[in-house]
Amino acid sequence: MADSDKQHVTLISSTIIYSVLILLVLFRSTPGYTQSSTTISGFIKNDILNEEERKWLNAHDGKIKLAPAPDWEPMEFFDENGEYQGMVADYIRLIEKKLKVKFKIVRIETWEKILVLAKTRKIDVLSAAQATAERKRFMNWSTPYLDLKTTIIVEKSQKKTFTLDQMKGMKIGVPAEYAVGKFIRDNYPELTLIDVLNGSEGMHKVSFGELDAMIMEVPNALHVIENEKITNLRLAGDTGFELNLGLGTRKDWPILAQIIEKSLASISKKEHKDIYAKWIRL
Repeated sequence: MADSDKQHVTLISSTIIYSVLILLVLFRSTPGYTQSSTTISGFIKNDILNEEERKWLNAHDGKIKLAPAPDWEPMEFFDENGEYQGMVADYIRLIEKKLKVKFKIVRIETWEKILVLAKTRKIDVLSAAQATAERKRFMNWSTPYLDLKTTIIVEKSQKKTFTLDQMKGMKIGVPAEYAVGKFIRDNYPELTLIDVLNGSEGMHKVSFGELDAMIMEVPNALHVIENEKITNLRLAGDTGFELNLGLGTRKDWPILAQIIEKSLASISKKEHKDIYAKWIRL
């Protein structure tokens, strides 16, 4: 090949390489392009997280401690094999799938102890709880993803419909440290509230006449009545208080709050409906 031809080929090759480099630079500077849309260096195609969030989450995969409420069927509970189950558990698994991460599920005996551990940052995530003023002091809170009405349960011989302002003088059970108890104490200080371990314990106490009424979430109440065959109780009124449940994350990890919020925003209406239909039968 003549020297002039070689020079011509070299010039063409250099021009092509230069053009490719220019295109790559332009592509990477295009608005909306992030490295998290690739599969390079641990990033995920079509990731809902940005690069900083993905790096943080990858570094904490399997280490983020989440403590479910231990006896809150059908919302969340541990079955006879110690497996985490329930409506909230299905949401947590869906969030894990969307984030491509695993939480470390920690089993704690009581809700009261869970809150103590969350305050001292020995627990990183609360899976489903009301963002009260007190809880906001030590945790960040997501947008609520579950809304639950609370109801008044009485023995069937009580025929009337109840509201909270009609219950003075009655012994009323509420699960210890639940948001509905704080609501009633703040707004109806004249009422006599008695803390119980959980809804099941409280409803059995009503059934045997140890309490006059129990206040709890509608799905939990229906589940206990059906599955524990408590045939002498009925739902007798609405408290007017609705639980708006979100995920709580430790205050010193604001990036985790951002990540959780993005995962919840990515849940479709169909996914919400499918989980609800699986666990709630009215």
